[in-house]
Amino acid sequence: MEHGIMAAISGQPSIRKVALALAVSSLAAVQPSTGHANDGLSIFSVNALANGTIRNSIGVASVAVQGTGNYLVTFNHNIVTACSFTQSVVGVNPGYATAFYQAGSTTGLVVRTYNKTGVLANAGFSLVVICGP
Repeated sequence: MEHGIMAAISGQPSIRKVALALAVSSLAAVQPSTGHANDGLSIFSVNALANGTIRNSIGVASVAVQGTGNYLVTFNHNIVTACSFTQSVVGVNPGYATAFYQAGSTTGLVVRTYNKTGVLANAGFSLVVICGP
């Protein structure tokens, strides 16, 4: 079953080819940043398991467990200058995450994960850092 644009142009082979070409060219233009994007933005990210194992990342050197619910994420680049970040707990257990710059470091963020009652607890998390020009 087709949805969205493809459903609207069903039966129109030439229009379908154009729509597909546009979709493919759009996807080709959206590449994850390695920290050196031409538009002046740098994007770094990590998805980590509760034990600190990195599932996938961009521009992250390491994730170290510092204690229950405390993680140190070290990036390959300066993430203090003109950067902002967002974080969340991932997995089946509800909770939330906070993050802040590691004192005295230009490459580290501390992530803290909490269970639904607000108690520090080990949890998988996702962290995205976006740095501007």
